[in-house]
Order: sequence, then C-alpha cells, then structure tokens
Amino acid sequence: MQHAAHHHGSTTNRTIWFNSYRQRALISGKKYFLEDNEPGENPTDGRVRVFEMANDGVKTLFRQTSETANISAKLDEYERFQKSLIVHYDYYRKVSAPGTSGEQVQAAR
Repeated sequence: MQHAAHHHGSTTNRTIWFNSYRQRALISGKKYFLEDNEPGENPTDGRVRVFEMANDGVKTLFRQTSETANISAKLDEYERFQKSLIVHYDYYRKVSAPGTSGEQVQAAR
C-alpha cells in the first residue's frame, strides 16, 4: 500500500481512505491509522497501528504511537460505499456526464 503525503499547508480535515488486499487504512487530521491483516485472518481482529504524521521539508514522516484505535467499523462503512459505487458506476457516470440531468438518466432506465 502506498502511503500518501500530508501537506503541512493543508487546512482541510477530511478523511482519506486506503485499502488493498491485506491492508485498510485512513488518514484523519495528522494521524494515519493502519489495519494490517495477515492472509486468512479476519480484518475485524482490530490490529491497528497509529502513526503521527509530520513534514520534514518535502518528506512526510510517520512516527508510530502507542495509541490504540478501533477503526474497523469506519473501514467497513467505506468498503460498503466503495462496493456500491462500483456496482452503480454506470448510473453515476451518466449522471455526471456534461449536459445530462438526473431526470434524463432516470427516464432512460
């Protein structure tokens, strides 16, 4: 999984989501929460490492903390959204097409 850099000039406090075959993660504020699962393990086992993020010039540094977190429910919610987006992708693509309104797409269904 690639780690995203958190720009020190950023003033937004949005959540950024990541997932891969073995890992699920999120960035919130200046913290990076990583749920790392060995193959065959249940992702809800709750093995979460928490990192504080800081910038050193152009480098983003990740310092592991002793903080514990249970983010499985948040990550499960994101995965449900992601699956729904994939299943309904054609609809969202049509709705967001230039010159297309939601009513036109609904009528075409």
